[in-house]
Amino acid sequence: MSQRLAILGCGNMGRAILGGILRAGLVPADQVRITSLNTADAHAMAAELGVQVASSNAEAVQQADIVLLAVKPQQYADLAAEIRPQLQPQALLISIAAGMSMERLEAMYGSQAKLFHVMPNTPALIGQGMTAVAPNATVTADELALVQSLFAACGEVVQIGEKDFSAFMAVASCSPAFIDILIESMADAGVAAGLLRADAQRIAAQAVAGSARMVLETGQHPGVLKDQVCSPGGTTIAGVNALDAHGFRHAVKQAIAACIARDRELQG
Repeated sequence: MSQRLAILGCGNMGRAILGGILRAGLVPADQVRITSLNTADAHAMAAELGVQVASSNAEAVQQADIVLLAVKPQQYADLAAEIRPQLQPQALLISIAAGMSMERLEAMYGSQAKLFHVMPNTPALIGQGMTAVAPNATVTADELALVQSLFAACGEVVQIGEKDFSAFMAVASCSPAFIDILIESMADAGVAAGLLRADAQRIAAQAVAGSARMVLETGQHPGVLKDQVCSPGGTTIAGVNALDAHGFRHAVKQAIAACIARDRELQG
């Protein structure tokens, strides 16, 4: 029997996840119900994708086997109070909210609920995401595999422990902003050297994307790949030395550490 899916608070990230699920054929469109504070957007999405718009969160979850909680963290307590009486006993509850720990989820839904703490990053919007998944103790291996398959439709998936979510958040969810700064800075330097802005941005972005793909596909340490580009006395090693002289590596490590510290601070 087909799984029935409810997505509560189906905004940009919810839509990205839904799109991946539908493209992969994991859940039929006619078995999906969505809700959104923006009803016009929800109905437009329904018309485009063939899913149904529920009149309320409680209605959306009544027959759902899988419930994706995509509302903002400050809305979680009210949402739990609304939907908990309507949930199927074995429904899989997936939280994608930042700062929403498993401890807090179990306080809202009970320790016997089948809960997943999940964190996708923004490249999931284009099917290139990196998503962390942590189940609670009531989840079976088959249920974990099912949820992992949903997010694999939007990129890569890794199972980690609850204690590692702050580190994952910093390395995967915050880092796209750091990479954007790198691309912007490379493009600015290209423009300063005479390249057209559009060309410089495309060249920089593709260079970063290609370098990342090299790490993933070769499995080699980034330092090894870096050394392969650095000819003795050449241009690349001169640039690497300039990065080191200006604290590039240290700045990256400090940025990651700052993100982790702030996340833990927000969690109290």
